Amino acid sequence: MKEFLVNIDEKKLDIIIDVKDRFEEGKITLEQAQNELLERVKEVTASEIALIEQEIKSLDDKDCLKVDIQEMVAMFDKVRKPVMFELEQDHPIKSYLLENEVLKEEIEKLNALINKEFSRDEWEKSYNVLLAHKIHFTRKQNQLYSELEKRGFDRPSKIMWTLDDYIRDEINEGYKLLKDGKVEELIAFQKTLNADIIDLIGKEEDILYPTSLDMLTEEEFRKMRLGDDEIGYANIEAPTAFLPKESDSFKDELSELLKKHGYSKDEKELKVAEGLLSLDQINLMFKHLPVDFSFVDENDKVRFYSDSPHRVFPRSKSAIGRDVKNCHPQKSVHIVEEIIKKFKSGEQSKAEFWIDNNGVFIYILYLALRDEDGKYRGILEMMQDVSHIRTLKGSQTLLNWEKEERNEKEESEMKITKDTLLKDILSKDASIKEKLIEYNSAYQLLNTPLAKVMVPKATVEMIAAKGDVEIDELIAKLEEWLG
Repeated sequence: MKEFLVNIDEKKLDIIIDVKDRFEEGKITLEQAQNELLERVKEVTASEIALIEQEIKSLDDKDCLKVDIQEMVAMFDKVRKPVMFELEQDHPIKSYLLENEVLKEEIEKLNALINKEFSRDEWEKSYNVLLAHKIHFTRKQNQLYSELEKRGFDRPSKIMWTLDDYIRDEINEGYKLLKDGKVEELIAFQKTLNADIIDLIGKEEDILYPTSLDMLTEEEFRKMRLGDDEIGYANIEAPTAFLPKESDSFKDELSELLKKHGYSKDEKELKVAEGLLSLDQINLMFKHLPVDFSFVDENDKVRFYSDSPHRVFPRSKSAIGRDVKNCHPQKSVHIVEEIIKKFKSGEQSKAEFWIDNNGVFIYILYLALRDEDGKYRGILEMMQDVSHIRTLKGSQTLLNWEKEERNEKEESEMKITKDTLLKDILSKDASIKEKLIEYNSAYQLLNTPLAKVMVPKATVEMIAAKGDVEIDELIAKLEEWLG
């Protein structure tokens, strides 16, 4: 990490480490540590704090970890150099900062709501902002942390990811209290959640983002912008500028254009296990298969993922080359490590999981890949939404295109019921999505990546429950909009 930073004062670092060690051992108080740093080093930059943070020991308990980080950062309160962000339009760090500004404004509203007469609608609106902010965490974890790992700064992946998930879990807990109508518990809990969110924003803006700007190049951030788009943004408009330099993007676009029209050296046929396929054909197959694939090589590095429109969970190009353990939150890393260990030793060759998320059933399968000599070569991860498959009964051995056409015709004339699928309604009139969002703020989730998972299986009954709306009222609205 150190080699990617400039103007690092080694003597200053030695002093800081000495003070930090004595503080952690209980030999000096927090105030004594703060005053000694003020006297001996005067000022500490975000990157210097990050270097020290890189040395923090790992802790298993997330509550202890949270307190440990808070105390360590507090030690620098009197000497931390103020950060001034001067960023181009649509710079990835700018997007993070804008999202934080929206979140800080919402925390101010929530602080006011705590002291007002309870209004479910106002709390719902605020929680929609909090819930949408989860995309901010996902982008950080898959994009920014990945780039910092390449520079030897892996503490964001190992520590801040845990804090991100800690806040994510708190948001979920608060939302459940709201949905369950436990107002007194919610108000008491919200004070802690608000403080924790502001604390995490402080860590991002005081240490993470300034250090990232010191360590990463402009071109790396420009490439990161494209990956950010794949995951999405929280409560802000998607950026349009700060793309890779025109010369590079033009070459890439020209190369892709030539490939599409058959003018590419890469279009020669490749000898695969059984047959001959061009690279273009292979990519088309992966893109259209109804299963998400990821490949991790024998060195535990992510080498490939299938980029399909139906992806269950978001991925970005920054995952390529990343240690697979860093692609998972710390609370589940031990599972990843156990799978890798058992696969490499030959004790196991398969691990399967499934998730039932409000009617969306996700099946996940890990397979050990071995060559003809039995040598371990990596892991293939397959993931699929199998909700439809689980509903199938009996047998179907004949083509049913005519039946499907009849069904489509019937659906076009159908009366909306509680079991009508939202995707069928949106297929008739896509503008209804925006009308739903205007009608009830709870439906802001339709503008998030989570919608790709939710919408295909969401019924009118489920949508009504999500917005705490009477089914008959919602059906009447939908029929009105459909005309």
